[in-house]
Amino acid sequence: MSSTSDLSSIPEVLGGMIIGIGFGLILYGVTLAQSYVYMLNSSNDLQWMKWTVVAVLFLETLHTGFVFRELYHYSVSAIQNPLVIDQIDWYVSSTLSSLCIRR
Repeated sequence: MSSTSDLSSIPEVLGGMIIGIGFGLILYGVTLAQSYVYMLNSSNDLQWMKWTVVAVLFLETLHTGFVFRELYHYSVSAIQNPLVIDQIDWYVSSTLSSLCIRR
């Protein structure tokens, strides 16, 4: 978005972010529930399997924090400068790289 005529798409971008984050939070809740149930029923599993679940849960929690930081940055902190949507900060690229790692 390099011109002022592109500023009309900012609500669409932020709206898409909010909808995507909402779906992501639903999936995060499913991950939390599955991890909880696994930990309750995993008494016979190997330690490395339990620690793998804990590591994945930690990374997913970190990812969710980065996503919220991204939403806050674009919708609250930088609302006076809408052209900041063109810039990608370190936490956005870390979120994108974590998506690539999980696939």
